[in-house]
Amino acid sequence: MSIASSTSFSLNQNQIILAALQKIGMYGVGRTVSQDDFNVCQQALNRMVCHWQENQRLHIWAKTEAYLFIAPSTAQYTLGDDNNLGYAALRSNTCITTLSASAVTGATTISVANTTAANTPYTMQIGDNIGVVLSNGNTQWTTVSNISGNTITLGTALTSAANQGNNVYDFSTWINKPLRILSMRRCQGVDTATNWGTTIPLEMLSHQDYFDLPQKASNGYSTQYHYDPNVSDGTLYLWPRPLNSSIYFEFTYERMLNDFVNATDTPDFPQSWYDTLVYHLALRIAPDFGAEAKAGQLVLPQATDMLTQALDSDNEIGSIYICPDRR
Repeated sequence: MSIASSTSFSLNQNQIILAALQKIGMYGVGRTVSQDDFNVCQQALNRMVCHWQENQRLHIWAKTEAYLFIAPSTAQYTLGDDNNLGYAALRSNTCITTLSASAVTGATTISVANTTAANTPYTMQIGDNIGVVLSNGNTQWTTVSNISGNTITLGTALTSAANQGNNVYDFSTWINKPLRILSMRRCQGVDTATNWGTTIPLEMLSHQDYFDLPQKASNGYSTQYHYDPNVSDGTLYLWPRPLNSSIYFEFTYERMLNDFVNATDTPDFPQSWYDTLVYHLALRIAPDFGAEAKAGQLVLPQATDMLTQALDSDNEIGSIYICPDRR
């Protein structure tokens, strides 16, 4: 007897659709499925995923870490699918370092302490977005044109001088719109192999609490945040407004779940959800194929149990702390 060492079992979009059709008696030996039927089922599958991501509890596999690079005296940041709306990047695709030598106005090259992040495996690449914190406290953003050792050639010349030790932020791509921002930390200093920067947790505010603040234009060390996901791009608010660009932020967010677009697309779900996807898709498409009675009798009880079990497992293992409110 042998036991397979593989744990990579998966289903793709069309396999999920065919399995769902089979549950309601619309697919099996000697039967074929038309492209029109596939299209109906694909749309139902995507509607179901959209409904779940918005209305279920946190999907722990969709928790993601990111950085936000700010502009001085700026409280509001737009986060979304379009570039340049907000300088927010995946932590895994970011390198934060410092200038190892001062750079003058008009410089097209800079020297950095390192080109590989100390806390992630990411290494700077040609074409990356790069931000240099200038002596005036602003960050100038451009792109990486060339890398030679620790010397970076910039896409555009510096418009102001930058001091040795100033932060340099490099990342490859912007994040998509967060569904929810679960926590934020204010960061100061840069992680290295021997030293670490400091991080201070921020307090999450509700929509009303943020907009009830009497002095939203105050500058200081940000201690609170509020996030509006909106319909398209999300909007992140910081209070007080950050003082300068040497401060940056880490945040944990729940990302949007990926759509099904192509026949071979695999689910943006763990394997334990595959049966739940199949059985609940069968329920959704049953009326389109005149199979409501069969679905209600044979599919609904199992589908209900599967979803309950999947949601029960969608929780982090951690501690709960209870303390008095001393405000």
